[in-house]
Amino acid sequence: MEIDNTYHVLTAAHVWHEARGVDQIGLALTTYPSAFAIPCDAIRVKSVWSHENPEWGPDLALLELPRPLVSRIGAHKSFLNLRQQRSTLATHPPALGRCWAVTGMVGQFSEVQSRPQDGIIEANIQARAFFSLIQQTHLREGYDYFDAGAKANLMGVPSSFGGLSGGGLWEIGLSMTKSGAISWDGQRHFRGVAFWQSRLSDGRRMIRCHGPQSVFERAWDSWALTPKGTQTESVDGRQIAREFALQWQAARAETEAGGAPRVTDDAEPPATWQDKLLSILQAMDPTAFERLCQRILRESGFIEVEVTKRSGDGGIDGHGTIRLGGLISFNVLFQSKRYKGNIGPDTVRDFRGAMIGRADKGLLISTGGFTLEARREATRDGAPPIDLIDGRLLAEKLKELKLGVRTSVVEHVEPVEDWFRSI
Repeated sequence: MEIDNTYHVLTAAHVWHEARGVDQIGLALTTYPSAFAIPCDAIRVKSVWSHENPEWGPDLALLELPRPLVSRIGAHKSFLNLRQQRSTLATHPPALGRCWAVTGMVGQFSEVQSRPQDGIIEANIQARAFFSLIQQTHLREGYDYFDAGAKANLMGVPSSFGGLSGGGLWEIGLSMTKSGAISWDGQRHFRGVAFWQSRLSDGRRMIRCHGPQSVFERAWDSWALTPKGTQTESVDGRQIAREFALQWQAARAETEAGGAPRVTDDAEPPATWQDKLLSILQAMDPTAFERLCQRILRESGFIEVEVTKRSGDGGIDGHGTIRLGGLISFNVLFQSKRYKGNIGPDTVRDFRGAMIGRADKGLLISTGGFTLEARREATRDGAPPIDLIDGRLLAEKLKELKLGVRTSVVEHVEPVEDWFRSI
């Protein structure tokens, strides 16, 4: 975050509290392996935090970065102007009908390996955006809270959001046409910070975020971010909460009058094309799905791909050969799984046991996902490697190969009024 030419990390206070016992904290700046650490004693911290009630906090911290390191960070990352985001609240208040996203790094999708003999900790971190609707808002002691809903049985949704604390809450200008095409109007607004998750109940949980009043009013004043002699427009959090509640009431009233579909606490964001495609795949006959996997491998450059499903064959569905550069060939066994949930390490171990001595590599294709333990097992040192293709990657591969997926481009034309004025 940038605030008046100073640069910060905005996060949940409990995240800093847990990290401050170390000498340095690391930032992920690139998609390739790299190391960038900041000494903790060089970070200036402002926070509003009450650890007695994690469910409500407050739980916000602003970490000011050392000036000498800002340019290096800026070479890889852009800083969000927090004051500009605050000013947009007056012209773009939070809207019920918009799509919302919580962004961050979930522990379940990340891997951390410690090498104490070398004094090194390696982390493979995956940043994700989880799209949802705001299920409920709260206002307590001047702080506002936005609850984003999550269904644990959906593809790509972790069983726990541990590690997401400190991630941003964004309002995104996505919309869907009657034909199912999704468009983005180019608008995105920072609205808050995630800090707490509810317990899993009936396959659902809530991700609680501090809203715009918490960030731009209560914490803003507490941190004295308005320079002396400067007038800034105040954020009326109560008015935001009232307008948000009125939007809910209007939507429900319209339903009772026979209008639009009712918006309830169980409302879900529109299904993406990947969700629709995976639903089709999961409903396929098992034999047909094996033939589809065979077709995908052939289209991807494999040769001599055969489906060889036999009882007592350890679950192996087929084999093929991949040739690299026309010189080197590898025998590959594959297994296909029409799963909705996540596959665990036992399935990976069983597949490896069936392929040992018969192939150089294994390929496990699933319409679901894989747990972190399964991914670790697939790349375990000293064991034959197994590549994992989850549902999202499978969907993207079908799109790339144009197998059962039709892609269309929607042209958007907009006059540029300023251009004509410049003539």
